[in-house]
Formats: sequence, C-alpha cells, structure tokens
Amino acid sequence: YYRQLLTVSPDAVVVGAGGRFRFANDEAVRQLGAERVEQVIGKSYEEFLSQQQFGVLANQIQALRAEPDRNQSFELVVRGFDGTERLFQINARPFMYEEEMFVVAVARDITQRNEAEKRLQFLASMLEHSADPLAAIDPAGKVLFVNDAARRLFKIDDQKLDSMSANDFFPERDLDKVGQLVARVLRGEDVLIEAQLRRVQFDDEIPVQLHCFPIRAAGSDEVIAIAGIARDLTESQRTQGMLRERVEFQELVNGISTLLVNAGSDEVDDVAVSEIRHNRLHEGDHRAVPGAQLDVVELPGEVARRTSCQVRDRTDTLECRTVADAAGECLAAARRREIETAEAEQDRC
Repeated sequence: YYRQLLTVSPDAVVVGAGGRFRFANDEAVRQLGAERVEQVIGKSYEEFLSQQQFGVLANQIQALRAEPDRNQSFELVVRGFDGTERLFQINARPFMYEEEMFVVAVARDITQRNEAEKRLQFLASMLEHSADPLAAIDPAGKVLFVNDAARRLFKIDDQKLDSMSANDFFPERDLDKVGQLVARVLRGEDVLIEAQLRRVQFDDEIPVQLHCFPIRAAGSDEVIAIAGIARDLTESQRTQGMLRERVEFQELVNGISTLLVNAGSDEVDDVAVSEIRHNRLHEGDHRAVPGAQLDVVELPGEVARRTSCQVRDRTDTLECRTVADAAGECLAAARRREIETAEAEQDRC
C-alpha cells in the first residue's frame, strides 16, 4: 500500500541506504531522465552529483544520523542521465529497517522558480539603483514600491511608506486629476504628462515629467499595478528661463548697437528712450541681468570704445541690473563722455 502511495506521488520520492538508491517512484525516474526504474535502483548517489554537491549531501546525511527524529531540508543540484543539472528542494528523514538506516527523501524541482527569483532580484536591483525616480501603485492607489531615487527626490520617509497612496504625491488642488490618471492607465493607456508633485517631508512642489504605464499579469490583459517614472524639470526650466533672458537681452543690445551706428552724440538719449520703449522695458520690469553681460556690447568706432569701457569699469559694483537700467547705463555713459570731451575742447580754446 505504501509503495503504491509513493509511486503515484506528484513529487519525486526516493529511498536510499548505504549510499545507493533502493527505491524511486515514477516522478523521480522521469526527473533523472531515465526510461525505466531499473536504471536508477542500485545506482550510487555520487553518479548524479558533482564532487561539491556530493559533499553537501554527505553533510546532510551525517546530520540525519545525529538527529534521527528531525527532518532535514536543503537544496541540491542533481545531474540527470542526459547531463542536465537541475536544482531540487530536498526534504529528508531517516528510519531504521532491519538494523540499517534508510533515508526517504521527497524532491521538488525548483530550477525554474530559482531562475525566476534571480531575474526578479536582478530587476528589483536595477529598478532600485536606477537614476530615474520610479514608483508603483496598485489599482486602488496604494504605494507598492518606490526606488531610492524617488525616495530622495520626493523626500519620502521609509517608515511612512506602507501607509502612502498616490494622493500623497499630488497637491490638494490636483487630487481630482489623480483619479482620472489612474482610470486611463487601468484602461491600458500609457500617459505622459507634466505636473507639479509634492515633496512629502518638505510639503513643497517640484515640476516633473511623469510617465505612467500599466503592469499586467503574466499571460493576461488584467492590469494589476501602475508604474510611474518621474523626471525632475526644475533645472531644465531654470536653464530655459536663463536662455530666454539672455536672448532677450542680446536682442536689446544688438538693437541699441544698430541704432547707435547712425546716431550722433546729441541723439544718444533719444536712441535710448526709443529703444527701451520699443522693447517694452520700463521701471516696472524686474528681469535681472548681470551687469557683466554688458561687456558683450559691440559698438562701432570711438563711441563703442568709450561705452564698453565705462560699463566694464562699473561692473564690479553692479551685481545685478534690470535690462532697461543696464541699457540706459550703457547709453548714458556714451553721452557723458561726449559732453566731457566737448567741454574739454572748449576749455582749451
């Protein structure tokens, strides 16, 4: 009866004594790559194990002798008749029969599971160490995972992570959009948006580009989670703003330079006023431009030399100027030098 029960077991079952197999069920024969049970019975354990793995088995058998009332559980790499190696989870227990110790072992092939676990560990490590902030939530919005980059960017406390939801990342004014975003992704859409997200501990906001996409169950269209990748746009927006300011300033300076080509000394003030008005720059314009940028002004002839010289002399004391003030300073310097030169000529006369 017991032999029949072991024979039909879905797990591989073997019985051994003296270092050799005494019994193997159908599943064990199949797992070892044999065609008949006779190919297994009487074979030494060592024929199916590498030297290193045979040492592992010897240690486990020794442990069974020392504690015969306890099961031993361990993993063992077994080589089949065709040379293929598989990883087995072994549960073994000794028993005595006719004054000889036998060992009955139940073996389960965990090769695929082990490989899957390694792949998951690799993916988890890759996601954890990604430079991009990554997060995942379940369909109800509960946070399942955030990587190290996301924890740093959004200032997330690990102790509070288990209780966080997607709503914690969005400002209160945008909470209605969270439900809409989740609904779109659950329908299978990839969503790319720009949004303001909260830094949890600081309770301030940062601009990000957010890419959300569905995670589906294996072999199914069912969406079981939502993943999100965020890209911090703070530096990008700051750089774009600085570039816009520089372009606007350069256009202003180039415009003034062009007008000064045909302007006499008595026309400099009028040029400044008309050019500033043309660019809609007035006393209320607070766009700051470093005074040192005026060194790039290129004016023709004598006026250019005097104008650029005057501005450079004052750069050290002017940390920041508005575009309008900087342009006015440039033109006023040229006007003052023209007047001083004329007065000096009159004195000599």
